[in-house]
Amino acid sequence: MKPETITTESGKVYKLVPAQTVGKETGKVTVEPTEVTYKYELQKGDVTVNYTDTEGNAIEGKTSVKAETQSPTGKEYNTNTPDLKPETITTESGKVYKLVPAQTVGKETGKVTVEPTEVTYKYELQKGDVTVNYTDTEGNAIEGKPSVKAETQSPTGKEYNTNTPDLKPETITTANGDVYEFVKKSETSAPEIGKVNKGVTTVEYVYRKVVTTYVDEKGKEINPSDKGTKDKKDIPEYIYKETKKDEKGNTTHVYRQVVTSYVNEEGKEINPSDKGTKDKKDIPEYIYKETKKDEKGNTTHVYRQVITSYVNEEGKEINPSDKGTKDKKDIPEYIYKETKKDEKGNTTHVYRQVVTSYVNEEGKEINPSDKGTKDKKDIPEYIYKETKKDEKGNTTHVYRQVVTSYVNEEGKEINPSDKGTKDKKDIPEYTFKETKKDKDGNTIHVYTKKYSSTPYSPTPSTPSNEESKSTVWKDTEGNVLKPQEDGTKDKGTFTGYEYVKTILVGNVTTHIFRKVTTPSHDETPSHSDVPGQSDKPNHPEMPGQSDIPTHSDVTATSDKSTQIETSNESTFVDGKRELPNTGTQSSTSSLLLGALAAITGLGLVSRRRKDDKE
Repeated sequence: MKPETITTESGKVYKLVPAQTVGKETGKVTVEPTEVTYKYELQKGDVTVNYTDTEGNAIEGKTSVKAETQSPTGKEYNTNTPDLKPETITTESGKVYKLVPAQTVGKETGKVTVEPTEVTYKYELQKGDVTVNYTDTEGNAIEGKPSVKAETQSPTGKEYNTNTPDLKPETITTANGDVYEFVKKSETSAPEIGKVNKGVTTVEYVYRKVVTTYVDEKGKEINPSDKGTKDKKDIPEYIYKETKKDEKGNTTHVYRQVVTSYVNEEGKEINPSDKGTKDKKDIPEYIYKETKKDEKGNTTHVYRQVITSYVNEEGKEINPSDKGTKDKKDIPEYIYKETKKDEKGNTTHVYRQVVTSYVNEEGKEINPSDKGTKDKKDIPEYIYKETKKDEKGNTTHVYRQVVTSYVNEEGKEINPSDKGTKDKKDIPEYTFKETKKDKDGNTIHVYTKKYSSTPYSPTPSTPSNEESKSTVWKDTEGNVLKPQEDGTKDKGTFTGYEYVKTILVGNVTTHIFRKVTTPSHDETPSHSDVPGQSDKPNHPEMPGQSDIPTHSDVTATSDKSTQIETSNESTFVDGKRELPNTGTQSSTSSLLLGALAAITGLGLVSRRRKDDKE
């Protein structure tokens, strides 16, 4: 009796409005008719159309559309119209979507209901290609340059750009070397920059084949032409003037022939000119100053004449100067130090004066030094050893002092040696035979022993002062045991030797020693073996004679007479043992014979010992 809603066959829907009810809904029946009127309001509804891609995502710039807005329920609606159901949708960004009818959601036709009605149409994003073609001015494809896909099945609306070095090169070089130069974009070409459309978008570029030639001012080719457009290049003997282009795009570089001149500061030519533009060159006696170019492109190298000077450390010239730049040279008495250049390009070689010194092995100067570098020279009493150079260039010649020896044919020294190289001299009882030099530069004078039936009697001499005296140490074979020393020296001792005697001849004291050997049964008996003889002398040691041999073992000669003083010891004379002297004075002839025996006894003892051993 009182429904909340009423739906008609046509689909209209009404809803009760209680506030508008007319009459009493409750009461008692009366004779008079009683009426109650319920009033209803017609309901309304919406129909909405949605647009998505196949993934259910909203399409850029395409919002939902109300097909019916608060229309009465029961009203017929239809969304299958070009406006509500377009075949394609193109967004502002250029994307293109195409309707996919099979994926539509909701009823495209029907009646409006109280409940909202929605219809969803789904669209698929479209794709496309962008292709770049390359042709010559005649519209022909360029050999070896195929079309290029700038975009392949890219989503519509995607930005593309063919104006890149890869897609639009300035030149195209074919396999055979032909060069094509870009001219323009063809009139029928799609834009170089745009958005991908459904299908194929074609961009077309036009090129022309060109060459570059090099000619002189008369148009004569002076260099092989190049394919393509090339920059000017350096061509020997020519200078670039200008570049021209013809109507076909070919390039022509024009050149003018030039020369290069070489002059001094006065403009006078100092070297033959060269064709073309040349670098400066070295010219003897001149130094480069500057380069000039005239209005025709010719080159002129200007030079200044220079000199080379040779000076010492004080700046004083030590050798005539030379024209031009010269190397250092050898200058007598000087050694090169350094080279300087002044601001004008002149060369100055500086030298330091050097000296040559002559020294012995201890570094002591043995000859006045010389200025400059000198060769070694002969220096008396010295022999050259080596040459040294110090860090300042000075030369030092080092010498070794040599000696002159006097020996017999057996090589035994028979006279004290002399410092330096000396001539042969007369030696008593010997005759000069020859002179030799050893590897060290020493001189050896060899003598032969004189033999005479008359006994040698040494000439008495008067001993001189101590400065002229000398002492020698020898063994019984005549071998030197110790180098000669100035003055009268004590006999001393030598390992392996025993003292025999001392001989004084003039100012020369000679201490004689005998090599110690193991005694055998046939050796001569010692002093103690002689009956009645003691090994001790029978007189005391003389005071004050510690450095001078005692009379008991010295044989001496004087300028007045020859005397032999002996002790109680037995001595060897002419190879025989004699008993000690009892003190009786012998005659003058005995003294002379004794002296002779003393001088020659050493050699006789040596011979006797050799005979005994044999």
